[in-house]
Amino acid sequence: KTIFLGQSVPTESLSNLLDQEGHLCFVSSFTIEPNQDQINSYLEHFSKEVLTKEGSEFWVTGYQTQFIDENSHPKVKKFASIYDLTNNLKKIV
Repeated sequence: KTIFLGQSVPTESLSNLLDQEGHLCFVSSFTIEPNQDQINSYLEHFSKEVLTKEGSEFWVTGYQTQFIDENSHPKVKKFASIYDLTNNLKKIV
């Protein structure tokens, strides 16, 4: 299942999705927020609260992804463009 996270979706509201069967892939675009000072702490929080299920991932794109410390977030995959992200989604859906 692929879940697109729009603007201002609280991570606490995603806990009921963790009961779903199968692979969970969360998708978002970070164009402005979280900004470069917040992005790694946001991803750390998201990983601890939401990406707890085996096989769950968070795919992101957008300007702010250049500030992601990839080594610190193994379940987060960043894409250079929305085109790259959607092409990869087609492969798993």
